[in-house]
Amino acid sequence: MKGSAAVSALPAPPVQLVAPPAPEGVPDLITAKELAVLLKCSVRRVYDMTKAGEIPFYPVRGRKKYCADEVFAALYRPVRLRATILALGAQPKSEQKHVKVEAVAQ
Repeated sequence: MKGSAAVSALPAPPVQLVAPPAPEGVPDLITAKELAVLLKCSVRRVYDMTKAGEIPFYPVRGRKKYCADEVFAALYRPVRLRATILALGAQPKSEQKHVKVEAVAQ
């Protein structure tokens, strides 16, 4: 019994709680409010784009989290697609020829 009393009298070493670094390839996730600030839009708009499937998200403990890089890539995909279509020879709407139809007096 003398030995066990001596052990409990020693102070416990301090415990350091340090989060390990995120593994390589794991995206930094942000909230809808933080994404709204980056996109300069409302939080409601972020949720509307999420519901419509326009931007990707990760469900984390019942909440939606976003990777900014993936969101920007998803939102700017149509711009790249439009550039590709124009490169293939399509005319942008502003340069399309319109035929003016006039009424003929009889």
